[in-house]
Amino acid sequence: MISLIQSSFNTARNALTHVVRRPSFVRKLDIAVLVLIVASVLVVMADSVQELHAQYGHTLYAAEWAFTLLFSAEYLLRLCTAKKPAAYARSFFGIVDLVSVLPTYLAFFFPGLHALIDVRPLRLLREFRILGLSIYREEGHLLMRSLARARRKIFVFICGMFVLVVILGTVIFLVEGPERGITSIPMGIYRAAVNASSTWRR
Repeated sequence: MISLIQSSFNTARNALTHVVRRPSFVRKLDIAVLVLIVASVLVVMADSVQELHAQYGHTLYAAEWAFTLLFSAEYLLRLCTAKKPAAYARSFFGIVDLVSVLPTYLAFFFPGLHALIDVRPLRLLREFRILGLSIYREEGHLLMRSLARARRKIFVFICGMFVLVVILGTVIFLVEGPERGITSIPMGIYRAAVNASSTWRR
């Protein structure tokens, strides 16, 4: 009985894999997923606006669940048809695919989670899934390799900026002080970071 079920499963899996790996199907699937990613990100952004949340909260909630179910089905499809399902599940894009649907399920099964963290921004991780689409996969791998090669430079840059902001924040605390609302060094660091970011935007 078990062998019969396993045989039927393998037959269905092979047939599904044959369909999924057709170039025409892959392209259509990637385009559909790309549209869903953009739409789901727009829904999350709209839900973060208080006026829209108050007026269309239920509609946005239903849309989020629709996106989550579609992405879950797509994740299971890729997992089932992968040559090495375990390798796909442990890969960067496999983890991103999984994490992109988890927040909605976590918020449903653990309602108290909203008291600790707003899970909506976590859904924006779906943007990273664009890099995993076959139409952008080569560019995505190139970006990852470039970041890996430049990781030391990036680390040194971040450390340098951190040290600079801490020094500037300390100076702001000493110069302005509590009289001007800078009651601590962390607050001075925050002011320095805000001033630096506004200067860079100019």
